[in-house]
Amino acid sequence: MTSSPAHRVNDHGIFPGQKRTDSSIMNTCDIARYTAILQHKESELLFKLRRREDLAPVSSPDSIEEVQLAEVRELEIDSLDRRACLLQEVEDALSRISDGSYGLCRLCDAKIKPARLNAVAWAPLCIDCQEHAERNQGTNGRFLYDAFDDAA
Repeated sequence: MTSSPAHRVNDHGIFPGQKRTDSSIMNTCDIARYTAILQHKESELLFKLRRREDLAPVSSPDSIEEVQLAEVRELEIDSLDRRACLLQEVEDALSRISDGSYGLCRLCDAKIKPARLNAVAWAPLCIDCQEHAERNQGTNGRFLYDAFDDAA
């Protein structure tokens, strides 16, 4: 997948729409590396989301086999939902790269540590805020997206 113009760094190491500030949190090489990681993950997820053969209803003369097929279908639907959520998180991370906020926690504005971004390049929260969100909500932090959108 080729990078869109919105995700390309200009000659000064700045993305379109991004202003150079003293609080730059990453260098151009880091940004390019995370962009490549995120674009690869985006391509991978889009490919997997297009494959939906297991979602087609299948009937069987055997009622036990039909129940098993229905359970497999439900698992595939759950997997599809998780991939769609992950794709949204990856696309959000690419948007944060474009607007210059990538690598900053969406809750406390602290820098997200490189080790965390290396493990989860689409992470919107620092580890402390993520752990706090999981302890308080048990939702892996997903509840926070609506709060961010409402606040914006």
